[in-house]
Parts: sequence; structure tokens; C-alpha cells
Amino acid sequence: FRFTASGEIETIDRATAGYGKVAVLDELQTTLQIGPDQIIYVGDGSSDIHVMLHVNVRDGFTIAVSETKDVTQIAKRTVLSANSLAILVPILEKIVGWERPRIREFFESYGFLIQGWDKVRTDWLTLRPAKREWSAGRRRRLTTVSQVFRNRGLRDSSSAMPQTSGPGRGMQTFRLAISFQH
Repeated sequence: FRFTASGEIETIDRATAGYGKVAVLDELQTTLQIGPDQIIYVGDGSSDIHVMLHVNVRDGFTIAVSETKDVTQIAKRTVLSANSLAILVPILEKIVGWERPRIREFFESYGFLIQGWDKVRTDWLTLRPAKREWSAGRRRRLTTVSQVFRNRGLRDSSSAMPQTSGPGRGMQTFRLAISFQH
């Protein structure tokens, strides 16, 4: 650690990736005398996975700041923004307990306008025929699935877009993005 003149931790000089970060976090927790549930950890890559798992198990709060699949599946929240202040949003929501209007007001009081704020839960799937080419029968089954969702009062905004995978392979895959709203 590098300390300020008043004895506060200013920076961490070096932390080995992976479990080394867990050791540094535990040392910080001991030095600052805080409980594990008071830790908020922000990470963006595979070197943060061990720490995020460690923090989550101990009831801390983890935030992913990238679309890295492994990290976003472990983090309790994910924030994607060009501005690093955006990580305050899940902290203000989950830890402080503020609602959207108050968070917007807070940012505006410091000269920042939240121009776009979307919460999304999307499943991205890549589908391809197992052995045969795409057939009319399979198209009917997809239509039937959509009808089942509509009959249950769900709005289906699915779309299937054929894509050729790999040069000269001649195989078609279908990327399917489905999001349902009640």
C-alpha cells in the first residue's frame, strides 16, 4: 500500500491477478476494520472472477463494467457506460436505496444528465440445424412457440436472422434475440 501523510491508504502498489487480489482485499478489510458485507468490488475481466466470487459469498456487492461473459454472470450488477461515474447507479439503487428520479436528480445536481438508462435482460442464442437444412416444419414450430407466448399474454419481440457462419462453409446459423415483456 501507499499511504497519505494522514495515514490513509492512497493506492495499492501491486496486486497479483486472480487470488492475489483476494489477499489484498482481505488485507484492506482488516486494515480498515470493515465487515465483508460492506465491500463493493468493481471488475472488468477474468482476473476479477476470484475476487467477485469471494465478495459475493461474503454478502458484498459486485459490479461488472464490461460485457465479458464470465464476469457479468458472476457480478450482482453490470454497468456499461463510457463514463466511470455510471458505477454509482447500482450503488445508489442497491446500497443507498434511492429510486430512479432521485438518482437522476443527484447526477443533475453535479452537472450530469442521464441521457439513456436501459435495464435489459436478454438471452443471445446461436441456433443452427442439427443435420438437415432449415425446413418449413421447423419454421412452423418457431411460429407455434411464439403463439404460445402470445396466448399467455406475453409480448414476443423475437427475431430470427439467418447468418452464414464461416467462409465457404455453406452452413446457416440463426441468431435469435428474445425479450418478453408482460
